[in-house]
Amino acid sequence: MGHLMYMHLAQFSQNDVHVLKENVQQRNQELQSKVMELNAKIRSLEEQLVIANTPRTPPPPPTPPPPPTPGQRFFLINNRSFNNTTTTTHPRSALFSY
Repeated sequence: MGHLMYMHLAQFSQNDVHVLKENVQQRNQELQSKVMELNAKIRSLEEQLVIANTPRTPPPPPTPPPPPTPGQRFFLINNRSFNNTTTTTHPRSALFSY
């Protein structure tokens, strides 16, 4: 339809001009509804983004191990506590604390 812009307006009859105006109005309405639809999608995505970026409450900290009973010895393997009745197969895998 771009080539019509270069034609002289005198070449169009009143009917042609009326049809062209209707076509332009119809296309404008289609574009306006498309813009409204896209704006609604943008708002929805923005809301989802806000929800996704809202910090969640952190999980509760892990409960500490119970204190040792008197006379019991503990050693650590990979930062986990075991009492002295647990056996290990590798001598360097245990760090004894007295």
